[in-house]
Amino acid sequence: MRREINEETSLEIEDIKFVCVQDCIHSKEFYRDAHFVLLNYTCRCVGEPRVQLNDEAQEFRWISVADALGMELNQPTRILIEKVLTMSTDTGSVCGAQLNF
Repeated sequence: MRREINEETSLEIEDIKFVCVQDCIHSKEFYRDAHFVLLNYTCRCVGEPRVQLNDEAQEFRWISVADALGMELNQPTRILIEKVLTMSTDTGSVCGAQLNF
């Protein structure tokens, strides 16, 4: 995860925490019909967050969680954000969603 984040954004990260796994089967929300297993984590940026994107992305922006939830998101992204919001009050439960479309 550290290498991939750095490769795509030039950011160094720490405090990596597992959030949940999502099993997405034939989701029309993805660019191709496939079975995706999404391993979801959170992390924190080390130092000043100066993003330099590689050629895999066109743009980025930092937004609040509230603003993110107000956007048109695919279902797995929405599930991830909502789970992260509950983690501070959770008693150790882990998200495991199977999404069939």
